[in-house]
Amino acid sequence: MVSSIDTVTPVAAWSAANADGTRELGGYRFVPAPDLDGPFLVTDFSSATGAAIAKGVDVPLLVVPGDPPDTLLTLEGDFVYVLAIARYQQRVSDRLAVRFRGSGTSRVGTSGEALLSQGLSATYGGGVGATVALGGNDRLLCSGLLDFKIAKVLVIDFVRFAQDVVDGQWNDLSLIKTEWRKILSGGLSTAYALNHWSGVVAMGNLGGAIGNTGGASLAWRLAVALSMDLARRRPDGPPIGIVLTGALDDERFVNETQADLSSKLGLGVFYTGRPDLALGLDVDWSRVRFAQNDSVAYPFSFSLALRYLFF
Repeated sequence: MVSSIDTVTPVAAWSAANADGTRELGGYRFVPAPDLDGPFLVTDFSSATGAAIAKGVDVPLLVVPGDPPDTLLTLEGDFVYVLAIARYQQRVSDRLAVRFRGSGTSRVGTSGEALLSQGLSATYGGGVGATVALGGNDRLLCSGLLDFKIAKVLVIDFVRFAQDVVDGQWNDLSLIKTEWRKILSGGLSTAYALNHWSGVVAMGNLGGAIGNTGGASLAWRLAVALSMDLARRRPDGPPIGIVLTGALDDERFVNETQADLSSKLGLGVFYTGRPDLALGLDVDWSRVRFAQNDSVAYPFSFSLALRYLFF
């Protein structure tokens, strides 16, 4: 006589079985989301190059210190941001992958008001990180993340230079301000295949940032991406992948006069005709706040994104 326990179908066990060098779960090959570290232990290279513009930003020209600061004169200006990001990840074993990244961002005002109030800025840096598989089954994978980032921020600040002259700060008088900032953070990343043609990736990390002039602060990031592959949804579907993203970010590499917490919504359209290549256009809409006078900017950005998977 066969006992009832022998007839029960076992549930897929948590293991590192999904960390096999691919981005597939439950028959779905995940379309990668730009600037979001997934849980997959793969060897790949990704890059993104693009620009953003924020129009009609209220920029403070004359601010009286206080609690809160009193803005006596505000002008309207436009800003353009140019960015470049590159990342390489190497799968070391069934449970470990390491990655290296570099990035650069430049911001410039397109009007005299914007240039006078916020000046020009440039940020460049890099980082190292690791992904450790924690477990999963045929449709779910969860991994731990550990990252260290370092960046140098350079700001040409006309208003602060004039303020230092008025205040008699001769020992620290400089038109160019620089700061080195470092961020160490850890977190989790999870991928779940909804069906054979769509899936969700979510990540969150928490850590600390420290700079040689701005001091220490909390650093954290939350992001989620819903992706779908139209070619897998229907046999005659086009080889097009669509990625919807959302993020809250407080990992700033800027000086204290600029924004802290920012939010972002994004839409990406990618070619998915090859299993080793994702190439497409990513469009983002963001909301950032200038700490100097609580003005809000809404940059609209677009970037060309590429990710190549090494099997």
